[in-house]
Amino acid sequence: MKNPKREQQIREKVRKRDSYRCYFCERDIRKSPIKSLESSCHHVIPKMFGGKFEKENLITICKSCHKKYEDLFKIALDAMPFGWKGIIK
Repeated sequence: MKNPKREQQIREKVRKRDSYRCYFCERDIRKSPIKSLESSCHHVIPKMFGGKFEKENLITICKSCHKKYEDLFKIALDAMPFGWKGIIK
């Protein structure tokens, strides 16, 4: 997509749709010390697997849950026979 203004508009629509709450822990992200607004939207289907930057493929997620999710995702990929190192860019 690479249109920062359009991406920001989509992020705001996703946060508003999700009532500014983390999908996992339901924490209000407006009260969170997240500095980067980018870290509060997360791809449901990862970009590496063809996930698009669209409202339907994004969820609101706090920084803490995002880190846990990424760690679990990498553990799951490590368990695959082909690993993940060749997939994540």
